[in-house]
Amino acid sequence: MIDDDSPVLTAHQMAVLASPLRFEIMDSLLAYGPASVPELTVRLGAPGKTLYYHMRQLHEAGLVRVQEVRRVGKRDESVYGTTDAPLKMAPGTDAVYREHMIRSVSAVLRLVDREHQKAVHAIAAKQASKDRLWVFRSVFQLDPEARTQFLVLLDQARQFAQEHHTPGHGTLLSFSAFAVPLQPHSDLPVSETNNSDK
Repeated sequence: MIDDDSPVLTAHQMAVLASPLRFEIMDSLLAYGPASVPELTVRLGAPGKTLYYHMRQLHEAGLVRVQEVRRVGKRDESVYGTTDAPLKMAPGTDAVYREHMIRSVSAVLRLVDREHQKAVHAIAAKQASKDRLWVFRSVFQLDPEARTQFLVLLDQARQFAQEHHTPGHGTLLSFSAFAVPLQPHSDLPVSETNNSDK
């Protein structure tokens, strides 16, 4: 799993990430490699002025870094890349941090919704396309050992994707996983709850 010693996102970083476009910027840098703002304008189809603003926010928060500065015409142009550290959240007891975390995760969910809609329409337009959407949701109870094993498997899937990532080749996939502890609907055992409905 993600190393427990890896840095935890600060409240400020969480606040900066409360934007689907900023996640899209980081996703583009991960999927296609480092890029300048003009290059991201072509990739994402967003106005350059907007991207400069969001990139500045990401850079000042330490979520992206300048990998090189190159000369373009008569001016210098920064090329940005992602940092090596994974995005690790830890809600803790701080109310402000929790609120920023909720907003940043909501931004991820909005982005996932956009990606899903685009994919559905794109596949429908191709008609005979072999592309498929894989959507999975399940709710289950696991004992502590099984829960740990499950989270390890999720992280192994993430690591597998990173190790086999080939920018510019193959199918570009979006993978989002949320393992969220839920509060039970009642204190009754499952069997007793089911019997009460009969």
